[in-house]
Amino acid sequence: MGQSFKGSLNINEYKTTHQLKYNFKFWLDHNLAEQGAFFNVNLGTLGWQDDDESRLMPVHDPRYTEPDGTFCTSGAFIWEGRGKEWLWESGLAVGTPIQVSGVYVDDIFVSNSSTGNFAHHIDYANGRVVFNGPVDTRSTVRAEYSWRQVFVGFSDFDEFRQIIREATVEQFEEFDAAPGSGLAIHSKENRVYLPAIFIEPGEGRTVGGLELGGGQIKGRTVTFHVFASNEHERDLLVDLLEIQNASRIIFFDLNEVPLPLDFDGSLASGAKTWPDLTTDHAWKKIRIEDVESRPISPGFTGGIWRSQVTYDLQLDFAGI
Repeated sequence: MGQSFKGSLNINEYKTTHQLKYNFKFWLDHNLAEQGAFFNVNLGTLGWQDDDESRLMPVHDPRYTEPDGTFCTSGAFIWEGRGKEWLWESGLAVGTPIQVSGVYVDDIFVSNSSTGNFAHHIDYANGRVVFNGPVDTRSTVRAEYSWRQVFVGFSDFDEFRQIIREATVEQFEEFDAAPGSGLAIHSKENRVYLPAIFIEPGEGRTVGGLELGGGQIKGRTVTFHVFASNEHERDLLVDLLEIQNASRIIFFDLNEVPLPLDFDGSLASGAKTWPDLTTDHAWKKIRIEDVESRPISPGFTGGIWRSQVTYDLQLDFAGI
């Protein structure tokens, strides 16, 4: 009888690579928010061009149609705000983010729990409101929310491939609209937001034995691809990442608890913040043994500033 796989009970459970990817995203999201890296938008908040940032923009998305499968040309299911992602956490050290409690449709407040014509959910992952049915594009839809100043994603995201391929940036510009339609041409899933950090797990190796009788110390690398529209923001994020050398971080076990956001970007029932996840569902202590950073082509295509920061990690695996 052959020996069973070590360190795995189920092919579908999260393994080391995914544990690292998602934990580093939540670690970065939480700590950047703790540093005040978010913007609050209240009703009437004015942007750089004196536009009302609380006013949401209708977006064409062929995946959202009427019950009979036809596309509504006079209404939109999706209405987007500023930023790639909206903040859902509370109790931060710096500042008080806005908890999205609902939206205003033509100055009438509609709570997130409402039913009827304007029933909706908040898609925090894409910074938008998704209605159950189309809302007339002539309507004025507003919301109060907080959006993350730094977008944290993964190297297999379309946004990463797009920025490498085209260096396209759409952040503070006015929404581009299809002529005469009142609808945005591209949804947020097809736009790149800067500054951004993309996480890429790297090579793994066995460093040595853990203890007498079994166990291994595993080494892994993780690279953070940092992009910004100016040198200052790029350097600020690189410095924050570099100074974490020699840190010890508790990661949570993705196999024990659902992710805070559901598949549609809405807040999951019983969602926990990063500190609670690591306290209640600890997985492993990650040791950052070494940090290496390097700038890549200053003024890189499209005026984008880029660097890579690589962590050399160690993890203890008992019983293998």
